[in-house]
Amino acid sequence: MHDLIHQYYTCLTITSSRMNTLRIKNSILYYTVNIKNSKDVTFCTISALPSEDYIYVEWIGFVNEIEASKIACRKVVDFIERSGKILLLNDNRKQTGPWPPIEKWLGEVWIPAMRNAGLKMFAHLYSPSYFTELSAKTNLRDTVGGIEFGHFNSEEDAKGWLANQDEALPKV
Repeated sequence: MHDLIHQYYTCLTITSSRMNTLRIKNSILYYTVNIKNSKDVTFCTISALPSEDYIYVEWIGFVNEIEASKIACRKVVDFIERSGKILLLNDNRKQTGPWPPIEKWLGEVWIPAMRNAGLKMFAHLYSPSYFTELSAKTNLRDTVGGIEFGHFNSEEDAKGWLANQDEALPKV
């Protein structure tokens, strides 16, 4: 097992305890990080694995810290840039409650940053929580800023949509 990699930020710790492979693409290793809030509770996990064509982002619990959420979103952009992957599976099934009040920031900063990093397709898995689902429906429309968004209740449907979209995208 590889040593823990720790990066400390103002309000949270990003911890990578699991190096899934040593394969290098665009000068980085594929890896998984767990992002913790100020209470040291993991609220977001981001993975870029060579066995998958997409980046996987899982949001967990009640995500209500604005700055921690922004840092997690920036880390997603970092994963897109470093992995070269153009597909993302955003999983809210374990998230509860509404999103923190960062809707304007998502539209003005995060979505354009993901597009500029190369993201083309964003599959969103709804949470069973009504308020979390409502936040997603309000903020993640079908196409925003050049990124195609798909919304799903099942992981199988989301992965199928990403696979179909990836096949339709022009290859560079």
